[in-house]
Amino acid sequence: MSNSVGSLPSGHRAQTQDIQMLSREHYGNKAHHRIVMEDAGCPLQDVRNLRTVIVCIGKASTGLSIMFSAGMVHRDISTGNLKVSASSESPQDIKTGTPYFMALEIWMGHYLFLPQEPTDSDSDSNSDDENFVSMLKRRGARPDTRAPVQYNFFHNLESLFWILMYFLLIMHPVNDMVEVNAGNDVNERIISHRMHTFHELFSSFSNFDSSRRIEFLKGNESVQSRYNSLVPEQFVVPMRFAIVVSRLLRVEYQRVESTTAKFSAKPYKRLQSYAATLAGSEEKRFWLGEMFDMSEYVVPNVERTIQEDG
Repeated sequence: MSNSVGSLPSGHRAQTQDIQMLSREHYGNKAHHRIVMEDAGCPLQDVRNLRTVIVCIGKASTGLSIMFSAGMVHRDISTGNLKVSASSESPQDIKTGTPYFMALEIWMGHYLFLPQEPTDSDSDSNSDDENFVSMLKRRGARPDTRAPVQYNFFHNLESLFWILMYFLLIMHPVNDMVEVNAGNDVNERIISHRMHTFHELFSSFSNFDSSRRIEFLKGNESVQSRYNSLVPEQFVVPMRFAIVVSRLLRVEYQRVESTTAKFSAKPYKRLQSYAATLAGSEEKRFWLGEMFDMSEYVVPNVERTIQEDG
């Protein structure tokens, strides 16, 4: 078996040392499972058809649901570990965690959806001094520590969400004549603008900034609307689908982390249903055609100018 160093699309692969260091930081001993199949398929990262991408995400959700029933998590859902065959799409396991598609809680090392402590404004303004002092003592008795994040079933679903976002931001419709003319020449500045947007959410690992990702996942409408407006018209409906998936994740994270509620397989089934419905639609306004990777067309000096202007 080949030695995997990550599962990142062309032009954006992590260095071997980065992946190994990240693996040591986040994971201890692991159980490795291998399945021998007749058809290995091709990595999702090599797929250039949006309908196939969405179908694969939906079917991967089904596979994760089965793993959930067995009390197992995958830990590395990525575009390199999801394999697409001629007849169907199915997830397979390779390594320990690909940073581009890693759940934010795992990357950051703390929970994002825990219940908020009451603020001073929430307390009774008429409380007496004795109650106030008691409150200070209680707060002082609680050590300011955070429970270590345990990899859970929803972190797998979040990886599927970031995979979808990845494709919507780095890919572009082949038949968009605004940016690809009859000679198959690409408008370099427009493509570079979109790549600049891509790097906001998928930056280099050494300069990784999770702030926009957190705001998107937590439902910041301004942030979500901005990215929805920056994708080509053909991707608007799939981006709305991504926003729906982020809301599904947010609701489930809050339900489990803010209460004693147990994990459920319903989110997996709901994502699979949403993906199957969208991928199976024949409505013309739901464009799900061929795409190309914009990173292959970026001119370095144009990209640098865009970043300086931004």
